[in-house]
Amino acid sequence: VGRVMDALKRSLLWDFYTTYAEYRRNLAEIEHDLDRDTTIVNTKVDTSGIKNYAVFTRRDGTYGPYYGTTFTVSNGVVTCSCSAANTGYKNFRIIGDTENVGWSYSMPLPKGKYVLTGLASGASSTTFRYILGVAQSSSDTRVSNSIYDDFEFEITTDTGRIDLSYYVAQGNAVTASSKPMICRVEDYEVSTAYVAPSKTMAELTAKVAALVDAGKKNLIDMSWMTSPQTINGVQWTIDAATGIVTGTRVSSNSNASVLYLLAGENHADIPIGYDMVLSGCPEGGSTTTYELQLAWKPTNSTIYRENGDGNGLKIPAGTVRYVSCVMRSGQTGTVTFKPMLCSEDDWSWSKDFVPYKA
Repeated sequence: VGRVMDALKRSLLWDFYTTYAEYRRNLAEIEHDLDRDTTIVNTKVDTSGIKNYAVFTRRDGTYGPYYGTTFTVSNGVVTCSCSAANTGYKNFRIIGDTENVGWSYSMPLPKGKYVLTGLASGASSTTFRYILGVAQSSSDTRVSNSIYDDFEFEITTDTGRIDLSYYVAQGNAVTASSKPMICRVEDYEVSTAYVAPSKTMAELTAKVAALVDAGKKNLIDMSWMTSPQTINGVQWTIDAATGIVTGTRVSSNSNASVLYLLAGENHADIPIGYDMVLSGCPEGGSTTTYELQLAWKPTNSTIYRENGDGNGLKIPAGTVRYVSCVMRSGQTGTVTFKPMLCSEDDWSWSKDFVPYKA
């Protein structure tokens, strides 16, 4: 019995140790995969799209001295240098107009939550600091923020703007290099690594537009639609992949031909919680030729008509009954629509048509 019990103990201990060893190996593999995936995500945040929205007004070069303080700007890095105690303070604007303060003199920033970071160590009210100005609209009072460390702020409108200064107090003999970075909170939570900013607003705008167009910009999903289909003398061809809809008059009819594109099941209501823009009617649209329509609640009679003037049609947040392409009874030939319903924020950055992406 003793020998049997010893054998059983050895067997149980062996099972425990082998099971534990396998657990440790599996845990090590999981930790390795997690480290690898985290590195991949960090790399994507730091190298893909836009991370740093701080577009400098100041070009690379040396400025000053101002009361003994010299500023050097080089590839997104700002250095203040005082070899001896300076005789006055300097508010060195690096984003926004270098002399004037106000909404029209500031840099636009997309709606969202941001972190301002990159200030050199040693910042204080008596040495140096960032001064960040934020205004949400042309009628909004500019809010000035003195910043000594990482600082979170929010742009709550589609017209928000900022300005940023590197402030050096009087009576300092200091040299400090800062790397101003303004990035979205979610990006900063993934990676705190510094990334140099775009050189110009045009470069930044192009990057934002590319990101907008690559994302889920167009809300009109036509994958459920039958193509072709004929309605009141017009044959409609729907290419869900490209998002293009073509209407061709094939027979006369006294009624308008209406093709519903965006509609819930049985025309159920679709709530959209932000301001929108409808676009994609070809030039020359009207109530007597062809147009895009959007029916909007709270009243079913609220019909928005987009006629192809190139400006898009702004629609307030609310409940959408449907979006439709319309060809009137007197319209002949072929009409090509590129219907797009997107947020006003996306439209402000890119007016280019893109199809729906799942």
